[in-house]
Amino acid sequence: MPVTLNTLLKMKLQARASILDGLLHDRCVIMAFAWRGVGKTWFALGLAYAIATGGTFLKWKAPQARRVLYIDVCHSAWRSQYRAGSPRSNPWQRRRVRPD
Repeated sequence: MPVTLNTLLKMKLQARASILDGLLHDRCVIMAFAWRGVGKTWFALGLAYAIATGGTFLKWKAPQARRVLYIDVCHSAWRSQYRAGSPRSNPWQRRRVRPD
């Protein structure tokens, strides 16, 4: 249903919850892109780990631990396992969806 600008400005909207302070909020989508080999996967894994543990990654802090669904559609299951570490030795709980 379309709303006018006046109506939108008068609406009482709930603020979005912060997932990573200054970077990611609830109901937000981000996309990391760069040349091959720059570190996109390591960046995504670092973000996922910080969110899952309620920790910090680079300059971003997760206010609380949250469940994470990490989807890797570019790498084989072996490479993803190698990069993320063994499920037994990794302290964060994750579920991954793989194309293979």
